Amino acid sequence: MYLCDTLPGSLKTHFQAASGFGNYEFVTEFPAIKRKIPLTKIIVSFGIDNAKITQPTDEDGASVYDSYHDLETVVKFTIHGARDSGGESLYLAFSKIAGEVLENMSLEVDEISCSEVKYDRNTDSVRLVGKMTVVSTIA
Repeated sequence: MYLCDTLPGSLKTHFQAASGFGNYEFVTEFPAIKRKIPLTKIIVSFGIDNAKITQPTDEDGASVYDSYHDLETVVKFTIHGARDSGGESLYLAFSKIAGEVLENMSLEVDEISCSEVKYDRNTDSVRLVGKMTVVSTIA
């Protein structure tokens, strides 16, 4: 199994057990459950934005054909919050999630970024999309 197969579920499980996230709900992308509107807590959904497997190269840029490949997985995590909580609460959630990943998880994270806060009329909520690039080697 590749890291991209299990990463959303592993992140969900880790954050459900992590301290400091009491008023948060963690799910994998597109859960088959209905939500009350308006939202009463921060909801974070983890999914895969894209994954890329490449052949490693040597110092001259030539492909090295051995049994190992590089895997770059971009995890998308969407943070949803009540409209009344405003964008600041989503940026705080992003910072807490990024800190937890960098300090307490054994992932090789190349980059973490986020978008601007947007309003979702369908759910009367605000949302922010975060992305995290995780690199690994697979056999």
